[in-house]
Amino acid sequence: MKVRVLFVVLALLLLLTGCGEQAIDQTAITPAEERTSIFALIIDPEAYDGEQVTVRGAFYLDGDGAALYATPDDGEYMLTINALWMGEQSSITAYTMEELKALNGEYIEVTGTVKGTSYGPEDAYNCELTDIKKILKLEPVNPMPEE
Repeated sequence: MKVRVLFVVLALLLLLTGCGEQAIDQTAITPAEERTSIFALIIDPEAYDGEQVTVRGAFYLDGDGAALYATPDDGEYMLTINALWMGEQSSITAYTMEELKALNGEYIEVTGTVKGTSYGPEDAYNCELTDIKKILKLEPVNPMPEE
């Protein structure tokens, strides 16, 4: 009987605390060992299907949508083969349109859920990141010199 009561109490605690889901700190940089390489997602997105990941890349707006590119050059030339589709700008509800526009062309860290068998508009991207929880602008480690 005591075991059953303990089980019910633990189940209620898990239910009340969000089933163990951790809150994401919107301002903290994710340690390297907790991030997923954008190249791993580009090479084998199906292996991460359904997983929540944190990944870094160059953020670019693409029409009404948004994408994360492996490099800024990929984003400048819209080389979608080296990118992850992040959905329509309106679907990224954690951020305003103004905030997204301010991040255009910036290097960011983003946390979202991988849809490894969805490839964005016209199947042009390697996979999709949905349910965006965090977008953090990163400062360049070695900024390019001004010409």
